[in-house]
Amino acid sequence: MLFYYHIKILCRLVLITFFTFSCAYFNTFYNAQDAFKNAKIIIDNKKYTETDLPIEAKKFLDEAILNSKITLQNYPNSKWVEEAYYILAVSSLLKEDYKGSKEYFSILMETFPESNYYTESILWLSFCEYSLDNVDSYNNYISKLIVTNKKFNRYQSYIYNQILAKVSIDKNNTEDVYKYLNLCLKNSSSDSEKINIYNQFINYSENIDDYNTLVIYLEKLYDILTDDREKKNIKLTALEFHKINKNYSYLIAEIERLLNLSSFNDKRLFLNLELGKIYYQMKDYSSAKQIFYNITSDNSKKKETAEAFYLLAKINIEESFDFSTTKELLEKSKNEKSSSKAGKLAKKTITKIEALEDLIYEYNLSTNIDSSQNNEVLRADSLLFYIAESFYFDFSKIDSSILRYKELIEKFPNSNPYAAMSLYALNGIDPINNFIDPSESSWLDIAKQKFPDYSIENISSQKYIDKLLPMLDLVNSDNLAEAYILLDEILKNDTELSFYKGLFNEIYFYDTDEMLINYINYANTDSDKRNIDTVKEKLSSYYYIINEDIKNLKAQAKLSDCCDKIINNYDLDSIYFCFEEINDIDDYYSYDSVKVRINEIIPGSPSSFKRNMSHFDILYNNFQSKFSFISDNIVVDSIYSPNSFSDSLKKMIQSSIITNDENNTNPSSKIIDLDRYLSRYEGLNFVDTSKNDIKISKEKDIMKFEDLNFENLELEKLKLNLTK
Repeated sequence: MLFYYHIKILCRLVLITFFTFSCAYFNTFYNAQDAFKNAKIIIDNKKYTETDLPIEAKKFLDEAILNSKITLQNYPNSKWVEEAYYILAVSSLLKEDYKGSKEYFSILMETFPESNYYTESILWLSFCEYSLDNVDSYNNYISKLIVTNKKFNRYQSYIYNQILAKVSIDKNNTEDVYKYLNLCLKNSSSDSEKINIYNQFINYSENIDDYNTLVIYLEKLYDILTDDREKKNIKLTALEFHKINKNYSYLIAEIERLLNLSSFNDKRLFLNLELGKIYYQMKDYSSAKQIFYNITSDNSKKKETAEAFYLLAKINIEESFDFSTTKELLEKSKNEKSSSKAGKLAKKTITKIEALEDLIYEYNLSTNIDSSQNNEVLRADSLLFYIAESFYFDFSKIDSSILRYKELIEKFPNSNPYAAMSLYALNGIDPINNFIDPSESSWLDIAKQKFPDYSIENISSQKYIDKLLPMLDLVNSDNLAEAYILLDEILKNDTELSFYKGLFNEIYFYDTDEMLINYINYANTDSDKRNIDTVKEKLSSYYYIINEDIKNLKAQAKLSDCCDKIINNYDLDSIYFCFEEINDIDDYYSYDSVKVRINEIIPGSPSSFKRNMSHFDILYNNFQSKFSFISDNIVVDSIYSPNSFSDSLKKMIQSSIITNDENNTNPSSKIIDLDRYLSRYEGLNFVDTSKNDIKISKEKDIMKFEDLNFENLELEKLKLNLTK
């Protein structure tokens, strides 16, 4: 009996060990299966905007690969080996490890020639070969399947057509792409697979700008999704592309439907704004204004209200272009949300309107013979030309622009280059000559007849950029010295060389002297110049900045002398005289004084120029406040005594005295450098030649180094260390 008892115990132990071993093995493989399944679901359901493998999917694939390898290593004779190789192969493929995937599929086919995965493995192998640029091997695998008349099951057909769709995408064969993706849909068996194919449709149609197809599959994707947040995002994306397609009737009906859905309650403001924008695009300004005014009356301090005010301003520009009303609406847009896109656009538009107002004011002043400033009369033609340009380029007011160009031609028929430029501008704006006098043939004929020597032929911007690319490569790798030398070689004997050398010294080397030498040399060149307006702006701006710095340094040095006299109790007349010398400095370097000296090179409106330079006046304005405080408080009943000064006045006087210690550079040395820069202007013998392109001042006045993104640089960011 004891013997049978021990045998029974032994059998029980064997069974426990066996089941424990089997469970451990099964759990390992089960984890591989489960992770693989989860990864595929995530990949199938990823957002259409996602191009990379989702992080969670990658984690699951890594887990599936690890557990499959453990299964193969520890249980090489188990019944799960075949599927373990399959999971390894497909997981590697999904991670774009095509070499590894190819190896595992090959082992699977060799080890299990009767495998249920055999045909599928050939399909995936063909895709691996194609992805590795082994096109012949890819074709051999596909041909083998076709020659053997292999009948695919549903999932194999799904894979096969996905592969063909991928190949068709690479061949830019749109018809085949759509055909094979539709066959994939036909053979899909789950919502996840359908979502995968819809996303492929959407991605491809967006890449080729086929927005009609794109919105169809966005709507289909919307219908199959279950997550409300995802559905909402897809619907809003679909609306954007319907706008591109100008499906206005559909959009109005659809947005009104969405506004009645509780699931879109958190998007009501956005949807109402979109509805207003659709009416705006349809030029139904009455309906658009009603919606925008409702938005601004019911909401505040939001990006949507900022955009509503901005669009109301745009409508005003379209309808009447009342400067005052438009600026008021733009100010409201800016105040609603200055950091929003609409707020930033509003700020820029206000600047453009003010510049146009300045031009109109200056033009009216220049044509007023009773004006005390009739010395501006000679500038009337250029001002009128800039007004016409502003209407056209800044505000798309074609009729207003044409009116000004025609006015220029009538009032200044012999103006060169502005009458010539206006004729060529009219030829571009009105190519079928709708606005020409019936007695004339065309704008172009008039231009050629009256200004035979004027030419608009010029090297294209792109051609210039292409020439500069080798130099830009050196700049981007910080080889500035070599780039500068190469620039000289590339543009040897080219008129624009001096301009680009000046730009280079300004932006990269901070070499004020060389910058001015090159810009002035460029301005003095007696030939056609592409970037002359830019150089005029730079030369006039730097002249003003340098003078402002000299004024500030001289005034502070003189105030230091005056304060020293005050502390040492000099007589009042001596201090008065010292203060007057500060006023003389201010008078000599005032805007009006400087403007007289650089009037010839200020581009556009002097008022606009003054406003653009106003932020450089801040330092001197701060000095002026301090100077005024000292001078106004120094005398009480014509008697003064340092002992009677308030503590604040004493402190300000003491702080105004400059001491030449190691931490305070002598202002005189700075002024010497600045005066040297100004002396360069004595060599400016400005030659204003005919412009080559009617759009030069708005579009091509600076041949930008596009790769370096110079187009958004602001003058204050380029200001050199003039006084450091």
